[in-house]
Amino acid sequence: MPVEQALLDSLWDFSDAAGSEARLRDAAAAAASAGLTFLHVDALHMLAIADPEHADEWTDAALAALEDVDEPRTLRWRVSLYNNLGWWHADSGRPDEALAAFEASRDAAERWGTPQQVAWADEAIAEVRGDAGDL
Repeated sequence: MPVEQALLDSLWDFSDAAGSEARLRDAAAAAASAGLTFLHVDALHMLAIADPEHADEWTDAALAALEDVDEPRTLRWRVSLYNNLGWWHADSGRPDEALAAFEASRDAAERWGTPQQVAWADEAIAEVRGDAGDL
């Protein structure tokens, strides 16, 4: 299966979560095999959303795929990955882990992201601190 961004974007179907998950798994494997790290990480990112019971595992796999990357556009995925992980922890009642993930998202945003991403990370940090009584 050739993996392109348009194909990856078309794989998610809210009315077919199980089918979407299977398609995203296939896309992640195809992108990894083709050496398309950006798309591989994108598919893993989408899997973390599609399969919330394993969001941490998909996110860990995506972060691991970024270990040897030096291209800033691809490294920018760290911002979204840590942000989504932060919300996953927050929604699961783990404010300490949420705060750590949001701080990692902010660090990534400062290095590879945009000013808007830094602001969003700051907002998430403030929210989780407020919800948890100033961790």
